[in-house]
Amino acid sequence: MKTHQKLFLAFAVLAFTLAAMLPSVSANAASPTPTPKPKEIAVKFAPATKAVLVATAPYSATFRVTGSYTCDKVRVTQKVVGKTIYIDIWDTKNRGNDCAGNSSYSRTFEFKPLVPGTYTVLVNTNPETGKADRKIKNVIVPVGATATPAP
Repeated sequence: MKTHQKLFLAFAVLAFTLAAMLPSVSANAASPTPTPKPKEIAVKFAPATKAVLVATAPYSATFRVTGSYTCDKVRVTQKVVGKTIYIDIWDTKNRGNDCAGNSSYSRTFEFKPLVPGTYTVLVNTNPETGKADRKIKNVIVPVGATATPAP
């Protein structure tokens, strides 16, 4: 077999392989899976009118936050970063609804286990300014009692 015939045969095999792959690649690219729209939409922070320390115990702390919201419900996110406790309460609506109501909420949050020390609690912290709706400073989480060995 001559060299140009070998090259032609190799090219034909390559072209056939690429042609066989092309429909599956274009089919995947042409029909992406649509992302479903969320049923709930977090519209804004639900204003917190009051945040209080309810109790502390060894390795834990409990808080109560009250406020109001105008949409369908409130959703809560909470986390502890170092010695700061973040509580965010979102005014959330169902898709297609208006936010024309006026309701109140009261939620109790217990955080445990916490490392003993002094904490700051920030409620509804604005991500751009870092300013919180409510702030509780100097929350002291005590150390647990140590067991006394039996004689």
